[in-house]
Amino acid sequence: MNPETALIHLGRDSAAAAQVVNPPLVRASTVTFASLADYRRSYHQPVFDALRYGRSGTSTTFELQRAMARLEGAESCLAAPSGLAAITAVLSAYAGPGRHLLLSEGIYGPTRTFCEMTLAPAGTRVEFFPHGADLAGLLTPETSLVFLETPASL
Repeated sequence: MNPETALIHLGRDSAAAAQVVNPPLVRASTVTFASLADYRRSYHQPVFDALRYGRSGTSTTFELQRAMARLEGAESCLAAPSGLAAITAVLSAYAGPGRHLLLSEGIYGPTRTFCEMTLAPAGTRVEFFPHGADLAGLLTPETSLVFLETPASL
């Protein structure tokens, strides 16, 4: 499907969305199940399509994730509830004991706090570089990610 055509049609896969132009907005925090067995079965569904707890996603979120994955040609997509949540998910994926993260000095303040207060104490070497730094000289075999923002936050 042509990307322009996909943009018109994607996000309407759920039964509820089939009758309306835009998928309904579903907001929820608590999800109920008919039985404990149904709840346990939900853990065998794909993680990006299992309604278990509203913060983990709802049918609205799942429609968005499927649409974005299809548009980008990806297997799946994770929609984060905020920019900081998206950033910490990426940083956490590349962090770990013995790993080295290079981050620009001008990153978003809460991102810097997360790196200094969470990742560094857990064994990730976090290094901040100034604008215009020679990155080649800062890379090490342990460097797993170079993270920068443009324009910078600070």
